[in-house]
Amino acid sequence: MTEVEIEVSGGWKFLPVYTEAIPDSSFLSLWDQSEAEFALFSSVYMNILIPAKDKDAVKALSQNVGLQHLVNYYNGLFEYYNHLEGLSFTPDTPENKNIPNRFFMKADKSASPFAYYSGGWTAVAADSVADFSLDTKPTNWGALHEIGHGYQGAFMSNSSLVMGEVWNNVFAASYQHKFMGEDVYRDGWLYDGGEQNLYSRAMTEFDSERPLDIYMALFFLMLVFHRAGEQCLVQFHKRYRKLCNSVGFSLADNPMMDHLSRTAIDVADSDVSAFMEHANIELSQRQIDENSYSGATPVYPLYALVPASMIEPLQQLLAVRSPLHLVSAAQLAAVTDLTGSVTLKFDSDVFGEVVGQMLVLKSGSGKSRCVKIDQLSVSVLDLPVGVYALQLPFAANGEYQPTSRYVIVKQGSTSYDCIYFRKHASSLADQKIMLGGFYGDFCTISVAVSLGKLMVDVILEVPHEYAGAKLYGQVTVRNMQGLVVFDRQMMGDKTELFSQEIPIEPGFSIEIFHEEPSRMKSTGSDASKVIDDAKKTNHLRVTEQGLVNVELTTNAGANLQAEMEKKSTLFEQSPHLVLREASPLKKDFELAINSFSGPVRDELLMRYKKIEFVRPPVSDGVGGARITWLLKGYYDQVVGYVKFDFDDNVVRFEFFKVVPHMYVASVYLAVALKSADGGVRYLRELRGDVLAEAESVVLPLNIDDTVSVMHKEPSRSVMEADANGRWINTGLVQHVTNRGLRRLELASYWPAATTDSEPGGA
Repeated sequence: MTEVEIEVSGGWKFLPVYTEAIPDSSFLSLWDQSEAEFALFSSVYMNILIPAKDKDAVKALSQNVGLQHLVNYYNGLFEYYNHLEGLSFTPDTPENKNIPNRFFMKADKSASPFAYYSGGWTAVAADSVADFSLDTKPTNWGALHEIGHGYQGAFMSNSSLVMGEVWNNVFAASYQHKFMGEDVYRDGWLYDGGEQNLYSRAMTEFDSERPLDIYMALFFLMLVFHRAGEQCLVQFHKRYRKLCNSVGFSLADNPMMDHLSRTAIDVADSDVSAFMEHANIELSQRQIDENSYSGATPVYPLYALVPASMIEPLQQLLAVRSPLHLVSAAQLAAVTDLTGSVTLKFDSDVFGEVVGQMLVLKSGSGKSRCVKIDQLSVSVLDLPVGVYALQLPFAANGEYQPTSRYVIVKQGSTSYDCIYFRKHASSLADQKIMLGGFYGDFCTISVAVSLGKLMVDVILEVPHEYAGAKLYGQVTVRNMQGLVVFDRQMMGDKTELFSQEIPIEPGFSIEIFHEEPSRMKSTGSDASKVIDDAKKTNHLRVTEQGLVNVELTTNAGANLQAEMEKKSTLFEQSPHLVLREASPLKKDFELAINSFSGPVRDELLMRYKKIEFVRPPVSDGVGGARITWLLKGYYDQVVGYVKFDFDDNVVRFEFFKVVPHMYVASVYLAVALKSADGGVRYLRELRGDVLAEAESVVLPLNIDDTVSVMHKEPSRSVMEADANGRWINTGLVQHVTNRGLRRLELASYWPAATTDSEPGGA
């Protein structure tokens, strides 16, 4: 056991310490007797150094409610914050385990302005802590705000929304909403300027193209969490910690807003992508694509969807307090008959490539609108007012892809230009290089070979203050002829914030100098290094498969395959994407595979065959005048049917108003009807934990039409012909094609599920 001797010269006093084990009277008596300049309040989560000036306030607190009340206040505050952070002393997984620690609060009269949070303590800029640390009312914003700083995360440094002095306030505002009840709208910090004034200002700011300030950023986040629920915030933290502990995790590959939007979809079936775009908050294009094909319900602020005269009445009908509450088309359709039309306009060059193909408008698990593109301007009429995911076909065999993923339908008519961009390569080959300095990354180089562009962003004015006025970082880009097309130098102690986009293509070279190369990082380099962190100058070459370090002879193909393997999990989590030929991720896989040749390409096609770049071979058949495809869900309740009638040559799609599977928070069942040319004539995607909208649709059944079903529990997806009692098992993704002669051909890469001879069971 180590012994420590402390020698004190001069006078000294005992420091009175309050703990739960000590009666209030004993603690206060000791303080009076010692005449100490300070006393220490100590609880499980908090230590407060209290100056003698506040002794009367402590005595008053003791007389009115007892000092245990202060203990209970801080215990409750920290336990609620820990809950929002997803931390526990008895966690479900190791990364969510809390650790015993204490905050230290004190007075610091030499500081300014009101209060601050540091690595060692939190302090109020005064000679008293009475109003800051001893006030147990939920209106005490100062303590809530400063303690919230301790719950911030590294994700804040990769956010398109300002996060400084914002994320801590999410905790504080959540606390006030929970513990103040209706009073929060009068006395809560967020509503300090008046509730209606907040709403009016927010509508103005969201409608503008300006970046949100910290006040509006907080309100934006609270709108998202109000829609998605408290569990969205909890799961945001839990899922991010899980990501951080995964192999090959990169902060740069996981933008905060991307992660937030994914969490809202998974936890609450709420797709906030369109709202983020409206509020000028950037998501990565990859995340926008993923969200729009997720099958989740898009949501949007009420005020931005309906006439001003109807906002207040609809708030009452929807039982929502704010005109900015995020609502879906289905919610509005349930309380109003407001409809609108949308006209989608195509450039003549694009139109020539997509004419005759189908576009899809979706609003979550509701009915989809499948519309043929037969003219330059395609109008879709009588849509319930709301926000919809827009799924457009590719042009030029995928060489051109759409940027628009959502449309807003208001009363009357709205038009949208369908903009397409050229896709040079797979997005899976895109990479980012980060140049780190004393305070973190000061420059990022985003190499989007898929879009044929490179973006250089200088994001800190002082890369390294101790490096002095000498060259600390430099980026030089040369074209295929070796001519310099871009050059940027950054001094250690001072540089200018900067952003520029440079067109690139395979064959271009990038030279990067860094005085401290160990501070450089790159994404998309799990299999083969792109950055030599021992050399100050790295020479890189742009290829279709990603970056190659000339000296290291990087294997770009190996890196691309590693990215493919990581992203392939999305098809495992969301197998309904297999049915969608216009899914950007599916096209990215196709482009990536086609960048290889010979045996490697063949092996990749085989490895990822279930993504279905090639339709699976016929494995079975079923015949009869009438064939029924029974689709069941949780506890074998009937979710719907697909019924083929060869006497009338029609197919009926029927779905019932049920929750398919309450424990599946993703698309549980997807059904598509495609014509011989691949055009989608009917589409329905049902999320497991969302009440399905009832539907009964009868469509012509043509020769070579294909009905495809993705069922996450294929044992609950069976077929019967002519009610003969013989049930045919199907695979997780199953296709049936009408070849005439009252017969359907069955094809699937998935083995038929094992089930009983007839549907039933648990």
